[in-house]
Amino acid sequence: MAELSTVLNDGLGNSKIYGINEPYFYFGAWRTTFAWHTEDLNLPAINFLHYGKPKFWYSIGRHDGHLLEEVVKKYMNDSFAKCAEHMRHKTTLINPYILKKLCPEITIHKQIQREGEFIINFPGCYHAGFNWGFNIAEAVNFGVHKWLDVFPKCGVCQCQENNVNINPVEFYKNLITKNPKMKSSPVSKGLRGYIKDNLGENLERIHEQIEARYLAITNNEMYNKAMFGGRKMIRYQLYTENELPDAETDQTNSSCEAKNSLMKSQKIKEVKKISVIKITKANSNRKSPRIVTNNRKN
Repeated sequence: MAELSTVLNDGLGNSKIYGINEPYFYFGAWRTTFAWHTEDLNLPAINFLHYGKPKFWYSIGRHDGHLLEEVVKKYMNDSFAKCAEHMRHKTTLINPYILKKLCPEITIHKQIQREGEFIINFPGCYHAGFNWGFNIAEAVNFGVHKWLDVFPKCGVCQCQENNVNINPVEFYKNLITKNPKMKSSPVSKGLRGYIKDNLGENLERIHEQIEARYLAITNNEMYNKAMFGGRKMIRYQLYTENELPDAETDQTNSSCEAKNSLMKSQKIKEVKKISVIKITKANSNRKSPRIVTNNRKN
């Protein structure tokens, strides 16, 4: 999923944020949940279950999303008073059956995701769910043409660190650098209108700047930073049973890497020791994967 080529990656240029345009791994356990939320900037998302027990999903279409928000505001008004984008905190859990009783007109869909299956979350759709046991899933966001009209108007939580935000002007510059036809395409009409009318930018001057820069600089310097915030990364390496490295050797290597990292960057305050997690599946002839995690702050 790291190779998805969409307008999201075109507009972000060289910006990389894990879980947004770089895949993020999720490790589930029995009865662990994910709260009601939409994706950052109301992006669509794709989720693939690599291994393990199923995930159970509940979803609400974007046209009924305001009904969920009205219920939450009614019973959690203090939270919304503190932050208008409280639902983006991903801390709100409401039993779907109770939600249906509180708001009979809301439509709630449910779906089981099994190993080897994909789930697509449409733009602006609320979803929640839980895991039936240990599993490993991979997820990433992507962009579709209609999303270009949506994201400039999306609310962004300002009370939490590392919330994802996109600069519409820099995003547009990167987009037309990669796809010059987007300057006059109906696909980007809404985005162009927002930049011109709401932000007061001169589109013709932007187009002239992009053309001049395209001829003057190298590809590595061509794109602007368009996205800010995002999650911290944890590095994982997957090994088969026969490839599992010796724990003591790997700890020694990890220690050396930690010392080098501390010397290179003053931002790294501590390096966690390496841990080897053995994942076994009872009553199965399938070879269990081994996961070596190297957790460190970037």
